[in-house]
Amino acid sequence: MSKIFETKVVAVGPEAQGMIKGANMLVLFGAGAPIDLAEFCFTIDNKDVTRSIHPGGKVVVDNQAYPITAVGNGVETNLSN
Repeated sequence: MSKIFETKVVAVGPEAQGMIKGANMLVLFGAGAPIDLAEFCFTIDNKDVTRSIHPGGKVVVDNQAYPITAVGNGVETNLSN
């Protein structure tokens, strides 16, 4: 399987780890996230998406693969913006 999206985390909101542990959710957002949302996000630097992102794929963080079980509406547009 080829890469659809690759990025680097440049900042971690104070509640971002809690979203993973408590809600089983990883939230990525580019610079400029609203303050209320940024505290729950991993801020990323690259926003180039090459194809559609779908449940059934995987996300790899530090060489550890996790299944993609849900994708929000407009994920590609949101990541690209």
